Amino acid sequence: MKNVKIEGGGNSRAFTLVELLVVIAIIGILIALLLPAVQAAREAARRMQCTNHMKQIGLAVHTFTDAQRGVPPATLGAYSRLTFWFVILPYMEQTAVYSQMDGLNDGLGINAEGANNNANPNCSGELPGVDQAAKLEYLRSLARVSMYYCPTRRNASGTLTTGARPGDLGGSPNHCVQPKPMEQWRHGPSSDYAIPAVTHRANRSETNLPTLADDPGVLDNDQMTAAWPQTNLANWDSATSRERAPFRGARFSATTGETNWASVAKTWIPRDTMAYWADGTSNQLIAGEKYMLSGDLYSSHWDSTWLWSHEDVLSGTYRGFHFYYPFARSNVRETWECHHTHKRFGSSHTGIANFTLGDGSVQSIKTTTPNTIMIPLCHVSDGNSVSIP
Repeated sequence: MKNVKIEGGGNSRAFTLVELLVVIAIIGILIALLLPAVQAAREAARRMQCTNHMKQIGLAVHTFTDAQRGVPPATLGAYSRLTFWFVILPYMEQTAVYSQMDGLNDGLGINAEGANNNANPNCSGELPGVDQAAKLEYLRSLARVSMYYCPTRRNASGTLTTGARPGDLGGSPNHCVQPKPMEQWRHGPSSDYAIPAVTHRANRSETNLPTLADDPGVLDNDQMTAAWPQTNLANWDSATSRERAPFRGARFSATTGETNWASVAKTWIPRDTMAYWADGTSNQLIAGEKYMLSGDLYSSHWDSTWLWSHEDVLSGTYRGFHFYYPFARSNVRETWECHHTHKRFGSSHTGIANFTLGDGSVQSIKTTTPNTIMIPLCHVSDGNSVSIP
């Protein structure tokens, strides 16, 4: 047999299978080591963007206050009127979506419920002069306001909440029951931020709790319920006077003899100046990140709209701190989860949640921070001096 000489072959040889596997293994280890660093860098960028959103909210509050000579109201009234989050839109470079609502027949005093009113015949005045398709598209435009979303959790995609309402099968709204789908009129833009709620309840007692002369931190339907008589401004002012949060319901220049609530709502003016924040702007939380389980996004009543003030969408505007709803950890179910998931502050960041302070600064606060610190930071005039850990 002849030997075949391969020109230029030299001493070159191919990788063995073992050597190839070793190289692949090394590459895999390097990728495994690199990925967490890449993910951490991306989360740091998203967290910084979230911080910037909350900074813009703080700046909008100050700009509104300078222009209107008062802090933004929490709500423009009962019966699904507009909220804090809507009235600050022009000061967040969202004048176009604000002006579209302001230009309707009733201006900013309108009933701002959603796409149609089939489930609630008393809401025939909602978004007057706009057809159904236009209403839906308008709500989607509000759901594209990027400043109201934390990029760690989601983007401003224009998706509306189409979830279910707890209690529709006969259970209490505070209990986990299998619900039926929401009526279309409840759909609206979600958001990842809320303003604090602190309600004063004199001599209130609850099961397993002591009787308290002042029970702060409560978040309930008195914030924006439709239970007050439409023409009784004294009742409205009485309910608002129990608030100890930085933003309260609007004041109205209408008289108590006004017979049409929509007309009353159109006369809204800011109720308070920053002097109401008696503990000082740097000791006052004015907005924070909302707690949401990832599986509830766009599919739960708790991922509700910030557009209108209604007890069914209370958590879209407000969150709070209380015995039953302390700080929530990221995407973790807690003991009281079933009852109070929709009332709590929390975030999708690991271990922290961002909050805007009254001086416009933003603080990342650990989710292990107790209520003894968080409630005084939300309360405008408790006189307690606490420091953020």
